[in-house]
Amino acid sequence: MPFHPEVSAFLTLLKSIAAPPLHTLPVDQARQSYDRGTQAFGGPTLEMDSVEDLTIAGIPCRLYRPHGLPPGPAPTVIFFHGGGWTIGSLASHDKVCRNLAAATPSAVLAVDYRLGPEHPIPAAQIDAIAVTLWLATHAASLNLDPTRLAVAGDSAGGGCAAAAAVAARDAAHTLRAQLLIYPSIDARATAELYPSRIANAEMPLLDTATKHYFGRHSRDQHFDESDPRLTLLLTPSLAALPPALIVTAGLDILHDEAVLYGTQLEQAGVEVLHRNFPGLVHGFLTLGGVLSASRDTIETAALFLRQRLLPITS
Repeated sequence: MPFHPEVSAFLTLLKSIAAPPLHTLPVDQARQSYDRGTQAFGGPTLEMDSVEDLTIAGIPCRLYRPHGLPPGPAPTVIFFHGGGWTIGSLASHDKVCRNLAAATPSAVLAVDYRLGPEHPIPAAQIDAIAVTLWLATHAASLNLDPTRLAVAGDSAGGGCAAAAAVAARDAAHTLRAQLLIYPSIDARATAELYPSRIANAEMPLLDTATKHYFGRHSRDQHFDESDPRLTLLLTPSLAALPPALIVTAGLDILHDEAVLYGTQLEQAGVEVLHRNFPGLVHGFLTLGGVLSASRDTIETAALFLRQRLLPITS
C-alpha cells in the first residue's frame, strides 16, 4: 500500500528539516520536540469561548468551551492525548481539542495524565479512570452534563479512553460514546499477534524502534501485560459499553489490534463504526495543517458525537 500523496509530501518536508527521530532523544527532549511538531503542523488555533486550566481528582486538566454552546450544563468529551504514555501533553493536543469542541459542539476536557518513566503505566490508565468517574458524579459543579459524557483519545490515549469506558460501565455510569483513534489496545509484546506489527514495522511515525522506546520508558518491573486496563482484549466482558467510533490508519503498526477490538465489541453487542484511512500513518490526527485526514477525522468524530451527545434524555 503506497503512502497517501499528502503523507509523502510531509515526510519529504520532515527530511528537509532533518529533525532527529524521537527514539534517539532523551525523554525531556522528545517531549519538547513532539509538542513543537504538533504546534507547527497542527493548523490554525481556533478561538474558544473559554479555556480553563483546573485540577480534577488531583490531575491537571484543561476545559474547552466553544462559542455557541447552549446555556445550561454542556455535553462533554473527555479527551486523552497520545504519546506512548511517555510524551504528549495538554499543549500537544491543544489544537485537536479546540477543533473537536468547535465541530461537535461540546465542551472538551483534556486530561494531563501521568507519564513514564516518572510514573509508569498503569498510572495513565488510573488517572484516566479517576477523571472519568469524578466527572460522571460531579460534572454539574462545572456546569457540565453528567448524562451526556463521552471519552476520546488517540494512540495511547485511545487505550486510556477505552479503559475509562470499561471502568465507567463497571461503576454503573452510562457514557454516550467512545472515540478511539488508532488506539493502543494490546500491551502484549508478541509481534506475531498481528500482521500489521510486522508489515508496518518500519513505517513512520511509529516504527518498531519508537514503539520499543515508549515501552522502555513507560513500563517498569511491575508491568503486567495481561492487565485488562492495558490489554483491552482481555477484558472479561465488553457488553454494555458505549457506542464506539474506531479510526485506523492503513500503514499503522497498531492497525490490526484496533480492528480486532472493534470486532470483539460488535460480538458483545456494542455499536461500532470503523473508519480506515488507507495510505495514512500513525499520528496523523495532530497534523491538521498538512494532512486532510486529520480534518476528515474531526468531521467524522463530530458527527458521531453530535448524534450521541446532543440529544437530552429525561
